[in-house]
Amino acid sequence: MTTLTISIVTYHVDQRVFLEVLESLSRAVADAIDKGVVQQTKLIIVDNGDDQQFLQEAISDLFSAEAKIIANSKNIGFGRAHNLAVKECESDLHLVLNPDAVLQHDALAIGCRYPQE
Repeated sequence: MTTLTISIVTYHVDQRVFLEVLESLSRAVADAIDKGVVQQTKLIIVDNGDDQQFLQEAISDLFSAEAKIIANSKNIGFGRAHNLAVKECESDLHLVLNPDAVLQHDALAIGCRYPQE
C-alpha cells in the first residue's frame, strides 16, 4: 500500500491562490486514489505566519484526507519548516509543495507511479 504525505509551508499566504491550490490538490489526490496509485494521503501545513484560522477553515472545506497544521510562533524559513513536516511523515512518499502550486488533476498519479517503476 503506497502512502503519500504532502507538506506545504505558508507565510502570510494569498488566500485566493491557496484555495486554488487546495482544490487542485484535492482533485489530484482523488485521481491518484481512484487509479490505485496511492491508497492513503496526509497533508501537513506548516504555518510560519499567523494564518491558522484561515488554513483550518480552508482544509475543513476543501480537503477530505487527513490533515494537520503545525503553527510556528515565528518565521523559521522554508527549509526548516519542511523539516518539521518530514519528522511527522510516516508515509512511503513525501511531496514538498509550494503554497502557490496549482496541480493538474493527474499530477500525483503520474508522479507517485514513477518511484514504483
